[in-house]
Amino acid sequence: MSTTFEKVFDADMAREYLANPASLNLHDFNRFQMCEDFGPQHYEALKGSLQDRLAIVSRTIATLSLSGMPRCQMLYLLCSILNKIQLKDFPAIQELWIDSDALQHIELTDPFAPNTVHLHNAPLRDLGFLWPHASALQKLALVRCKQLSVAFAGTKALPCLQDLSLDNCRQTIFGDCSMPALTSLTITSSDMQDEDFRLLAQCGSLQKVRLENLPNITSAAIGFLSGTNELLELELHCCPKVDDGILAFAAGQKSLNKLVIGASGYVGYPYPQYRSAAISDAGMELLSGHPALATLVLNWTSLTSKGLSVLPTLPQLRELNVGSSKVTDTGVAKFVSQCQSLHRFVWGGSGVTEKAIAVLKKTHKQIDTEKGNYKKPA
Repeated sequence: MSTTFEKVFDADMAREYLANPASLNLHDFNRFQMCEDFGPQHYEALKGSLQDRLAIVSRTIATLSLSGMPRCQMLYLLCSILNKIQLKDFPAIQELWIDSDALQHIELTDPFAPNTVHLHNAPLRDLGFLWPHASALQKLALVRCKQLSVAFAGTKALPCLQDLSLDNCRQTIFGDCSMPALTSLTITSSDMQDEDFRLLAQCGSLQKVRLENLPNITSAAIGFLSGTNELLELELHCCPKVDDGILAFAAGQKSLNKLVIGASGYVGYPYPQYRSAAISDAGMELLSGHPALATLVLNWTSLTSKGLSVLPTLPQLRELNVGSSKVTDTGVAKFVSQCQSLHRFVWGGSGVTEKAIAVLKKTHKQIDTEKGNYKKPA
């Protein structure tokens, strides 16, 4: 079934329901069979169920055992005190979502081979329960599983994994697990070190990488990706130790069309101490003549107008963001006059003034300018 799980079930809605059951209509859980405070009566009703989507939301259940769901393709378990799960005989399962603050044990019995697994808030130390059933796994998302220090221990390969997301799993490391089909990697809020990225040297199919709030990594971590020649997007948010080495790496990725270095830069951004990256004007020369770069974000960096001089050599550049940088009116005027491909320019919090932007709008009407909610660096 092509409809994605996110479009038919809202996890935030479910959490609100747990907090205040009277606030929501169960019909809001569109296209799901919904079981509130799951109990024996529900289990009997579900045996042999023809339902293809099942959501179980409970504030009281601690142990859950389900079996014999021949058509169930999507299973969502949001159970705040659930600590033990047994799932057996789900031959059609495609997507499994588990959200529990107390989970200690998961037992899966064949047939059970999902292609998508989301695990939220679980205090598990490893994912050993999953690996025997991961032959078809294509997407894995781990959110706020802060004790997963050896998450990938116990498996040597995930041959079909294409999309891996680790959000606030502070100590998660890859171990020696091979992921040859991986195309998308997202890591947010982690204590990982450069060496933890060594395994990525084997991921030659990576196309999108997004790293956010990784205070310990340097440009060397990204250097392990040099084995890929298919990278299209590289985003580094709040990684303060990265430097011009990132620009050197990007210069070698001839298919790269999006490069983000810096931070969101918005007022109230949660990681103010990690905003700046050590990108220099001289380092910008490394990007000279890049054939594919279309989006370039360099906010909360020390970039000045001098660093813009190389940008007219980028034939595909359409979007530039220098929010909260040291770029000034003079640099922008010169750069824009030489860069005919530019269609969007974000400048808030930099040295660029409203007056200069007003002139730019008159002389280059094709460019969409945005101030954004940036502020000048302290």
